[in-house]
Amino acid sequence: MELHVGGKSKTDAASKSKIIRDMHKNTKQSTNKGSGNDIIEVNISELVDNKYQPRLSMDSDKLLELAATIQKDGLIQPIGIIPLEHGYMIEHGHRRVGASKLLGLTKIKAIINRDSSDKKLRTRALIENIQRDSMHPLEISISLNAALKNKEYRSQDEIVESLGKDKTWVSKNINLLQLPEVVQEDLLINKSIRDMETLNMIRLIKDQDTVIEIYFWYIKNNKSRKDLKARLSQIKGEEIINSSYQLKKSNNSFVITIDRKKIPKEKEEEVLKLLEEVEKILL
Repeated sequence: MELHVGGKSKTDAASKSKIIRDMHKNTKQSTNKGSGNDIIEVNISELVDNKYQPRLSMDSDKLLELAATIQKDGLIQPIGIIPLEHGYMIEHGHRRVGASKLLGLTKIKAIINRDSSDKKLRTRALIENIQRDSMHPLEISISLNAALKNKEYRSQDEIVESLGKDKTWVSKNINLLQLPEVVQEDLLINKSIRDMETLNMIRLIKDQDTVIEIYFWYIKNNKSRKDLKARLSQIKGEEIINSSYQLKKSNNSFVITIDRKKIPKEKEEEVLKLLEEVEKILL
């Protein structure tokens, strides 16, 4: 799995290299075959990624922290694997595998699961990642949309039941794929905004260029959700003005509003002239 570093790193590259070298010196390779029939020890080289793994990147600092914990206390919880014709697929425990590789380990304890339908694979991977280490909402969105597209789930209601999340949470996560591509790219690489509610507030802006503008305005200026709400209220007012023609009389309740979108382009000039005549008569 590709390793991306999100945000500011707590340690520089040289420090990380030293930490890893020290871990290699102090780590003894375990040869315990596990207790009970369910736990075995497998070669890490035989493991392949779960094709339904929703996490698209792992934080390098957190991976180092996990490696240090494994070095000190051992692997407390085995990973889950599914037997393949050659080797095993990681059902859950990608971070534990990554941390073990940092330590120079060649084997890892694992529990074999032979119940491996596509739906169950994706569901288990999602549940583990959502509960154990905060996934980015866009990663969840990508996985849920793929599940619906592949008909692993027939509806959002099935996802709600399977993940134990409410329908609003599922719907808001799924709809994040409506964000412009340039915004999605930044989110996956830099994790600039992790708050689903904030992302959905930006997503609901009608004009895609404005979505991009507001997104980068928000992250570059370190704005708060309160700042965003104020800016969106301003945009909403501008959208109303720019999408309609209005005639008002200050001391009267008389108002005429015409939706510009409903006017054929070739008729727009004619409508404007007509409005000017109406304005002369009424105002």
